Amino acid sequence: PQTENIVPKRTVDDIWGNNRTVVENVTTRGTSIERIPGGTRAQADADFDALKLSNVRTIGTDRRMGTLADGTNVIVRPSRDGRPTIEFQRTTDAGNVRTTREIRYGD
Repeated sequence: PQTENIVPKRTVDDIWGNNRTVVENVTTRGTSIERIPGGTRAQADADFDALKLSNVRTIGTDRRMGTLADGTNVIVRPSRDGRPTIEFQRTTDAGNVRTTREIRYGD
């Protein structure tokens, strides 16, 4: 029988805790912009895949989106400057979608 590679699912704190990220900025709306020095698209994809996400889908050719148990949307995508980025979005009580955290891979 063929054995599948099963990646253990991890939490957001498991993946990005312990000072793994460096804060680049906090926007006026409170979005934390962080980076992982030397990070790559492959690393961003592996971190995205390691999360306990449901409803994972591909959007276009370069984005994937899934949902955490608490309802937070998680998107892996390129940023405007080209660095791979994982973005966390929450829906407010008013029904608006707001980005709360972005983690960029690379310098």
